[in-house]
Amino acid sequence: MTKQLRNDILKKVKEVEKICQKIGLWVSFYPEQLDLSIIRDSEEGTSIRISDAYELAKALSKLTILRSLSVHIKNCIIEGSGATAFAKALSKLIELEKLKLIFENNNIGDFGINVLARSLSKLTKLRKLEISFQSNKIGDFGAHAIAEAISKLTKLSELRIDFWNNRIGDPGMCALAEALSKLTKLSILEIHFTWNKVGDSGILALGKALSKLAELRILEMHFSENKIGDSGAYALAEALSNLTKLSKLTMYFRGNRISDRGACALAKALSKLTNLNELDIDFRNNKIGDVGIAAFAEELPKLTKLKILYVDFSGNNIGASGICAFAKAIYKLSKLCLFRIDLTNEDIKIFFRRFL
Repeated sequence: MTKQLRNDILKKVKEVEKICQKIGLWVSFYPEQLDLSIIRDSEEGTSIRISDAYELAKALSKLTILRSLSVHIKNCIIEGSGATAFAKALSKLIELEKLKLIFENNNIGDFGINVLARSLSKLTKLRKLEISFQSNKIGDFGAHAIAEAISKLTKLSELRIDFWNNRIGDPGMCALAEALSKLTKLSILEIHFTWNKVGDSGILALGKALSKLAELRILEMHFSENKIGDSGAYALAEALSNLTKLSKLTMYFRGNRISDRGACALAKALSKLTNLNELDIDFRNNKIGDVGIAAFAEELPKLTKLKILYVDFSGNNIGASGICAFAKAIYKLSKLCLFRIDLTNEDIKIFFRRFL
């Protein structure tokens, strides 16, 4: 980077900093990495004026040389119009290789997401993308828009999507799954859909997409408090059995409708992931009993490289026989150095600890 170019960039960053200071945003810039971060985590109910959002967006759009950008704005009620302002700036930053957009609890809605998605689709040099739109009243229409954008970002190797506490159902999940199936270079994928309306057909589509992502090393799926049953668990199990390069797997499916049948299918799939070093599974408050937990007990010892294990099956129908089988399985994992097990009520927890 020449001295003149560096000075020009710093001048434009100063302009961004001045606007951010006025509206209460914290800014950091790393010239060598061309990395800019903007953060505001406000008390709930505060807002950023639309005129300020557009002023900031105008200043940001001049930093066309940026390679990395992080924008974290939480509890600011920027709504769709504020999202439109940021979208205009994004559309100009076509050199970005890393982007982190955290817009949580800002009442963006489907309209704001649609506008942001159109700009996002132009950033075809992106290799790492993290987007979080928690609690923004987003439905299937917004999910479709994000899916269409993501499908064009075929250079992505890392993707994190967070739609916690929105209104997305199977149609939106199916659209996102179709987009994911095109991102065959992904090595890291995190999907957060807790507190939405996803059912078996959405998970079936996700399973088909995952089966095409053979390069995945790290996979996190958060689908707690949805409407997923055994059919979804079967579809997911079929996909997982093909992801043999995984070293870390996280599955949070608390508060769904998975029974022993689904648990047995998932346990069988896990046994094929022999490169796993870390496994974190949460199936609290489903319909799993001793048969399901026994299936996990039978298959887990096959994961001979496992070093870290977190398991939570509390709130199911697991008795002493299931606990005993699981405890014996844990004992066989010779490389395990860190684990947390939660299976049922306090009395059996005490028994489990004594057994080990």
